[in-house]
Amino acid sequence: MTSTDQSRYKGVSCSLPGIPKRTNGDLMEGDLEYRGPGRSGQADFLWLLNGCYQAAIFGTSGRDLLERVCRQAVDSARLPLAWVGVPNGSDSEIKPLVVAGPGSDLITSRSVPVRSDRSTVGRAARLMNCVVRRKGSSPGAQADFEARIVDRGIRSWASIALTVQGRLLGVLSFYAESDDFFPPHAAVLLDGAGRALSKALVELEARKNGSGLDRKKLDGRLEQVQKLESLGCLAGGIAHDFNNILSGILGFAEISIQELPREAEVSRHLEQIVSAANRAKDLVHQILSFSRATEPCRKPVHLREVMKETFRLLRASIPSTIEMRCNVCTGEDLVSGDATQLVQVLMNLGTNAVQAIGDLPGTVTFTLAQVCLTAEDLIHFPDLKVGEYLEVKVQDTGAGIEPAVLSRIFEPFFTTKPEGKGTGMGLSVAYGIARTHRGTITVETQPGRGSSFRLYLPKIQDPAEEKDVGCSEVPRGHERVLFLDDEELIVELGQKMLERIGYRVTALEDSNEALDLFLANPNAFDLLITDQTMPGMTGIHLARKCLAVRPTLPVLLCSGYQDFIRPDEARAVGISHLLAKPFSVHELATAVRKALSRGPSCS
Repeated sequence: MTSTDQSRYKGVSCSLPGIPKRTNGDLMEGDLEYRGPGRSGQADFLWLLNGCYQAAIFGTSGRDLLERVCRQAVDSARLPLAWVGVPNGSDSEIKPLVVAGPGSDLITSRSVPVRSDRSTVGRAARLMNCVVRRKGSSPGAQADFEARIVDRGIRSWASIALTVQGRLLGVLSFYAESDDFFPPHAAVLLDGAGRALSKALVELEARKNGSGLDRKKLDGRLEQVQKLESLGCLAGGIAHDFNNILSGILGFAEISIQELPREAEVSRHLEQIVSAANRAKDLVHQILSFSRATEPCRKPVHLREVMKETFRLLRASIPSTIEMRCNVCTGEDLVSGDATQLVQVLMNLGTNAVQAIGDLPGTVTFTLAQVCLTAEDLIHFPDLKVGEYLEVKVQDTGAGIEPAVLSRIFEPFFTTKPEGKGTGMGLSVAYGIARTHRGTITVETQPGRGSSFRLYLPKIQDPAEEKDVGCSEVPRGHERVLFLDDEELIVELGQKMLERIGYRVTALEDSNEALDLFLANPNAFDLLITDQTMPGMTGIHLARKCLAVRPTLPVLLCSGYQDFIRPDEARAVGISHLLAKPFSVHELATAVRKALSRGPSCS
């Protein structure tokens, strides 16, 4: 390791058991070698994580980093196979780049379709996160390759997407010979390691390409990324508390509406409270979606409504000298996507258009149209496939974009604005979201005559009929429910909600008290509903202890955190269903009925 590389880690400290600290606080290669007590079976997974972080810290080039990861997985974590694949030119397949281990012959010439859910590699690439599977965990859906590795003695495996700002860099995969190599929270831990590796790859690539970034600027940009991650953690904590508050507002308002005559004026006031609470709920989700990369919640979305919401948000924040126009040229406006992320894309494009106009009078025009792309058109749209798309054009009358700048506008952190006036992330984030929605963004510009950004998203061919669940009948029941939450407000609300639809409810605020009550008579309850984040014992730990005594107990896990547990992890624990706060009476009643009837579980 060069002295330059060593200087990158001055002040880095390590407090892992068995790892000595240097008196001067500097971290050197080799300091991360484990020197604690003898290794256990589970320690191999820790060695795997150790290898990932060592590679991120001490890799001297992108290739060296990836080789280190795979070599450490095989040599230190004792895995039979590890490999890294990278997307081909069209991002349609993952091809092997680095392979290590006795099972390397299985990988050498294979490629994996990015959009395939039949393998962990394809699914991780499509979802841009970590996927963990075990032998028999997805019957009928295994890829041929995964069937072959099982024949070679592989029992569990994981694939981690390496990404930056919505762009897929590659997929790192590990394969183990034991069912329990990857612990229940392995996906979360490996996701963190993947983010560290991705950042290191970007930094090493910038140095290799001689991008002109001096050390101070590069450190500044990395610090900016870390600030955004801190913002994500802060947003998650705020969202948890805020969602608990919204649960009380939304729930008690709904109960009050049900107790009042529909024609009463106060009922209309309460309906406005429910509507405002639901908008706040969507706003929290949007903040979380922006502050950290999450898998889009895909469902049919009306782009006309997305444009309407964007107009409302933009109009409130732009000068009155700028006129906004909207043209809708098609009656079909359905796409499959995450509405909050699509609003974010149009907000970024709209804000960019407004800033291009500046203080001068001007016009920003949004146009929604339907287009059909042929094979000839794909010359100009290499990221797309032949088919029908919806096009949202955001056009401004600003100064346009200079040719020298045009080629870099989608690069993360690239900005032409003065320091402190922009992060250089708006267009990069918008482009990343468009790509995760199987679309793209293009730009046309003429200096002095404005710019046109076009967002293309695949149109839903045969949209399923949408149901208004808010107007459907609330499912009822009579079973015995143990309801647990550390918030007194939520405990009272949950008890009232469930008792009003027929359930017999015991509601508690203390997880240890709930466990003692359950252990005293494990058959006294038909369902356990528990919050995840509680002092003393988390919902998952409580569920484990209860299921150890009564494995058939249905468990409904709730949380105000977004993506607080992966569905596959919940299934591994034995949890029947997940429910995000704040929830309505109908959402709670539906989840309870599904859990009790053992309907479609965590997905």
